[in-house]
Amino acid sequence: MAELTAIPSESDWEGIQEWLPRYIEDPQAVPYAYRRWIGHLARLDQQAAVSPLELNWAEREGLALLRAAREKYSAEHTACPQCGAVIDRLTAAAGMSCRCGHRFEGGRRP
Repeated sequence: MAELTAIPSESDWEGIQEWLPRYIEDPQAVPYAYRRWIGHLARLDQQAAVSPLELNWAEREGLALLRAAREKYSAEHTACPQCGAVIDRLTAAAGMSCRCGHRFEGGRRP
């Protein structure tokens, strides 16, 4: 895939902030141009984990937004211990069941 060379404008940042949380849950729900930029940021994040990179301001800002969105998503969701499906923490705390049938501890019991 070709490297992105266009730096997002200031109005693009508002869109990125809006679409990033949605991208983490369902990438296909995000407009194509934002998916490309967020995908670029995700690749940079992986590369930055193994070696230092020279980033422009948009990439630095974007990585900060990406990491914050991932942390927020991780704080609000958990994985089913039986099947690994991602479950909203409120669902798990309410003692509801996963699609696989695993029942989460928590909530009121009869």
